[in-house]
Order: sequence, then C-alpha cells, then structure tokens
Amino acid sequence: MSGELYKRLKEMKSGRVSRPGDAGRPVGAHRSSREPSGTDGSAVPRPPGSEWGQETPYVWSRILRRKLPEVGQLRELLAGGRRPFWIPRGTKSEQLLFWDIETTGLSGGAGTVAFLIGLGRLEKESLVTEQLFLGDYPGEPELLHALSARVHSGDVWVSYNGKAFDANIMRTRFLLSRIEPVEGIHLDLLYPARRLWRSVTGRCTLSDLEERILSRGRQGDIPGWEIPEAYFAYLHHGEPDRLCAVFNHHARDIESLVALLALMERLALSGTRTTVPVDLFELGRLLVERFCSGEQEELGESILRELYRAGGKDQALSAGFYLARRYRRGGQWERAREIWEEIYRRQRSITAGVELAKYYEHRSRDYRLALDVVQEALVWPHAASFRASLQHRKERLVRKLARLG
Repeated sequence: MSGELYKRLKEMKSGRVSRPGDAGRPVGAHRSSREPSGTDGSAVPRPPGSEWGQETPYVWSRILRRKLPEVGQLRELLAGGRRPFWIPRGTKSEQLLFWDIETTGLSGGAGTVAFLIGLGRLEKESLVTEQLFLGDYPGEPELLHALSARVHSGDVWVSYNGKAFDANIMRTRFLLSRIEPVEGIHLDLLYPARRLWRSVTGRCTLSDLEERILSRGRQGDIPGWEIPEAYFAYLHHGEPDRLCAVFNHHARDIESLVALLALMERLALSGTRTTVPVDLFELGRLLVERFCSGEQEELGESILRELYRAGGKDQALSAGFYLARRYRRGGQWERAREIWEEIYRRQRSITAGVELAKYYEHRSRDYRLALDVVQEALVWPHAASFRASLQHRKERLVRKLARLG
C-alpha cells in the first residue's frame, strides 16, 4: 500500500478528509456555498426561517397555534359522560398526540430519514403544533432526543397511515442511532377512513378527504412527491425558500387529522344525522362490529335497517344479507327468514333462495317448502352458476320426502 493511500485512509477513518478546502470537515457533511464555518471548522447549517428557534447545532423548532372548532368538540367529548367511539376509553384530551413526519423518500427503508416531525396537542380551543426540523444528517440523534423529550408513555398517537409507515420509519431511525425508541398507543385513521369513504371519493389520501369530505381545500400547496427534492435543495445549496411550502403543508396535515377525528366521532354518535357524504353500509357495520356500547350498536343496526328498506339496490341487498347473518348468529331465526324471503321474492336472489331453503330444511323441517323454493329457483335464467348445487339440494330433498312417505 502506497504511503499516500495509507495516509488518506487513516484520515478518513479518523473522521477527517484531505481534499483541498475540506480540511476539518466531518465525514458526510455536504460541500456547498451555504455553509459558513464554525469555530472548529465544521459545517453550520443555515436556519430554515426567521420564526424558527435553534435548539441544538442541527435542530430547529417552531410552535404554531391555530384555533379550530374541532378542538373544542373533541375536548368536550372526552370531558363529558359519553364514551368516544374511536378514541381509546379513558383517554384525556391532553393525551391526544396528532403527529406526522416528512421524509427524504416515500418508499421507506433504512436510507429514508425523517427531516421534519410535527406534534399537535389540544389546548383550550386551539391546536398547538410544534415542528422539529433537521438541518443536516449528522444531527439526527439530536432530533430523536428532542422528540423523546416531548412525548409521554400514555399518549395516543393519532396519524394517517402512521402505524404502517411513519412509525416504522421512526423505529428504524431510533435503532440505527442506538437510542431507545419512543412508543405509544396508535390510532391510525386511514383504515376506518377507507371503509367510510372509499366508495365516495374513490381514493382515500388525506388530501382527497380534505377536499371532498372536510371541505378544507388548499391553495398553492406543494405536492407530496416534491417535498424530498425541496429538502435536498436546502442541504446542497442552502435554499430555504421552498421549505416554507413544506412546513405549511406539514402543519395543514396535522390540522386535518384533528378535523377528521372529530368528524368520525360525530358520525359514530349521530349516525345519519349529518350532511357529510359517507358509506352508510360501512358506517352501520363499524358501529355494530365494535360493540362499544348498546346505544351505538343499536344506532348501527338502525342505519342498516333503514338502508335495507330505502337504500339503492346494491346497498339494500348488502344491508339485508348482513342483518340476516347477524340475526342468524344471534339465534333470531325468524327475523333472518323474513329478510331472506323478502329478498328472494323482491329481488329474485338465488343466494337468498338458498338460505331460505336451508332454513326450511334444517330449522323448520318443512322439506316440501324447501323443495318448492329450490325448484322455482332452478328455472330462473340467472341460476346457471348455481344449477349444480341446486340440483344436488333438490335430489336430497326428494329422497327425504320419499322416506317420509
């Protein structure tokens, strides 16, 4: 190994590089015109804006206060006697932590870094959002420590796709920095939002819900795919101008989380008494399936019954079959039979006919009625895909009738 190569490798191992103009620069620091030199020769990132306060050499923070009507609604709900539907039981308003991150990539993985973290809390009638900004990669441990100092073990982390994406990114960053990860109870609004609004909006991104459900359209917003590029421009050229749009986009995301959670709680408490478009079938199912309280369970069942009586054909069928299955599981066979019979006669549904034949054969032991239903369904033109199973059922019923004489 030549003496020059050995010297350079030794310098790199010790954290120094020997390129002209880079003497004393930490490995990994960017060479750009934006970086003034510190007293020790290291790079000092420029502040992202005048309203930001510097906490550590690489981390800045700012606090935003925004008065929102949804803040008062959530605080009143948690302080009142009614039990919330989505928020875990026993949660206090100060334990709600609305959070979101902006990253250097959208695909995840060990190379994706969170450079902006937002934490929103409810305070009186306002949402207080604190944003933490990473000025450069070497300061990531400082950012993670700053985050750890601001969260508590009893917090409920409210996010949108945070459980699958944001939380995994942050867990990876903590582990790579050898810092104990911060954990909490996750309330990810993406999954119930998909059930409530996917049939209404088609897509269920937070921006789609903002525009079509929350009526909170944005003007001059930066697209999400441009956000990493804006951060890279700041790192390489010291240009904080485009970051302003990133910070505003990020703060609006956290405000939308508050508005979305408040709306979802109102839907769970009021049901159909709202002007907001919603998939009533999925709302009814969610209210019934979660079994949070007798009142909300009854509300969900009433939504499904009304949908069965007065909804469109597809939703009426879905609601009817769902109610019939629910009654059957609960041992309310007569109520289930009434729905199957009505759907069978009104919609000429083969599926309802099969359920009706099963009821007559196995519950009431009326093989003649069961055979009548099967023979009638067999001659319908749309029964082709069911014909083999119907024929098999018919032959079994004929044999049972023959044994009975």
